[in-house]
Amino acid sequence: VQLYFANTDWPYNNAKYFRIKNKNAEPGKQKWNFVLWDMDFAYGYNGPDAKNYDMFNHLIVSGGNTADLFKGLLHNREFKKILAVRLDSLLKGPLMTDNQLALIQSYRLTYLPEIKDHIKRWRKPASVEKWEENIEVFVDFANHREAVLRKQMKEYLE
Repeated sequence: VQLYFANTDWPYNNAKYFRIKNKNAEPGKQKWNFVLWDMDFAYGYNGPDAKNYDMFNHLIVSGGNTADLFKGLLHNREFKKILAVRLDSLLKGPLMTDNQLALIQSYRLTYLPEIKDHIKRWRKPASVEKWEENIEVFVDFANHREAVLRKQMKEYLE
């Protein structure tokens, strides 16, 4: 999911994971669970070219435990195959372009009646027009990210 959303504040920040202790599990065989959170540097945050951002390379050049784990796993053919299947499943399901566009439109319509009061109170964004421009960044991201990520998957996972 982080690869799709192009969260550039990850993996050296915003990486949380945990294991549920199970007395019956073999030592070292307990599953790690990753938590998705703090996505404010994602989905076009870094400007109009964010849709093209290469998160695989971002991970490869990053430091920290999560990046090191991912870099190591990229040397494992079985992991690459599992990751490719999982990403494909997400891109054909919840992250499919049409699904993303429908969600953006749904949120836009939900918040549109409130945005003038929000701007009046918080002075951000500068105007309803600026808010609509920001929505268009999301639309542009959603319209292009799937194809970009599929190209990157071929480069790094095949």
